[in-house]
Amino acid sequence: MNKITFQIGDFLFSWDARKSRANYKKHGVMFDEAATCWLDEYAKETYDEEHSQNEIRWLMIGRSDLDRLLICWYAERRIGQQQVIRLIGARLATLKEKEMYYGNT
Repeated sequence: MNKITFQIGDFLFSWDARKSRANYKKHGVMFDEAATCWLDEYAKETYDEEHSQNEIRWLMIGRSDLDRLLICWYAERRIGQQQVIRLIGARLATLKEKEMYYGNT
């Protein structure tokens, strides 16, 4: 695995470089852009019950540094004393998700 570790502010991220490239081909979003959503003070998180059978997963909706509203799915891991966010996927938000983010629902 070609593992990438990336830190933004207090957040430490980890992902597979091949998975990031595959995500870009499928959804047009690289994981380094997706990670910037954690800096969005209005970002919203929710538990991803549908995909949490083997590990606890979360969904984040937030605005990236490229000013795009993204949905990111991830799991959290602890490595020693450090909490690490393992990005699994990211895509552009749908209209319904945009309404949720902006509070129109």
